[in-house]
Order: sequence, then C-alpha cells, then structure tokens
Amino acid sequence: SASAGPSAATGTRSVEVVSLLKAQRSMSEGFAADAGTYSLTLAAGTGKVTSDLTLSAGSLSALAADINSRSLGLRASVESTGAAVNPYRLVLTSDQAGAAGGFSPGGISGMAFTTVIPAADAQIRVDGVDYWRPSNTITDVIPGVTMNLTGVSTGPGTLQVSQIGRAHV
Repeated sequence: SASAGPSAATGTRSVEVVSLLKAQRSMSEGFAADAGTYSLTLAAGTGKVTSDLTLSAGSLSALAADINSRSLGLRASVESTGAAVNPYRLVLTSDQAGAAGGFSPGGISGMAFTTVIPAADAQIRVDGVDYWRPSNTITDVIPGVTMNLTGVSTGPGTLQVSQIGRAHV
C-alpha cells in the first residue's frame, strides 16, 4: 500500500517489490533425539555475542532455553523435521530483521549449521532503479510517499500519485 502526503509530486511511477525484509534463520545438522549432551560455541560476532561463549546442556531444548535466557540477538528453538533419521534440529533466528541482523553460522562450533533464510533488507525497484532499506515501510524513495510493503510483486506495477481534495481559491 502507499499513501501520499501534501508534498508528494503528482505523477505515475513504476514500482516493483523485489523482496521483503527478512530475519536470518539457520538450522543445525539433524540429531536422533532431543535428549543427550549437546554443546556449541558461539564466536564473538555471532548475533550480539561480544566474546566467545560455550554453552552445554542435557538436551537440545535445554540448550535452546539457555540461548533464549541471554540477550544474544538470537532466538533458539528445537524443531523436528519428521525425517526417519536424525529429525531434531536446533534453529537459530536473528532477533533483528534485515542485513544488520545477520550472523555467521561459521562462527558456531560443535554443530554444523546451514542458513535456510539469509538476513536481507527489503528491496524495491522504482522506475528501474533498485533500492534496499532496513524496513518494510519505505518513506525516502519517492518524495512525500510512504509505501508499506506486504508482499513480493510478480512484476512492476503502476503507482499513480495525485492530490485529491486540494482547495482552490
């Protein structure tokens, strides 16, 4: 959706939403059970970790609870994929959406992680020019126009900016 303020220049613009703001989501290798002794080391720079931090717990769920009890910039959960072999995975999701919330799964030792959703800023294309912003609310690309991004476009659309109800004396 879009709204125009009183300073918006009238006219027609081509607008395409290429991608929405995304929080990074990384998933560990699979394990046979939630129960067991698991440990991992988060290297400095992983989320808001400022110095290497080693965590150990008697289950993946306890490890996730330990991560969630700290202000690390990451949320942890345990998910079962339902796979016949090694279905349990520790999932880490950044607390901050956008590129600024990205973290390095390579900075985590003790478990192998794969990034399934990379951190990304919103991307729009206006009149053929690409713009990236750390929010799904864009206020600084078309002067006087606020765009609230809610989905990805299948192609460019037309945005008609007009001033309605302007009083003439």
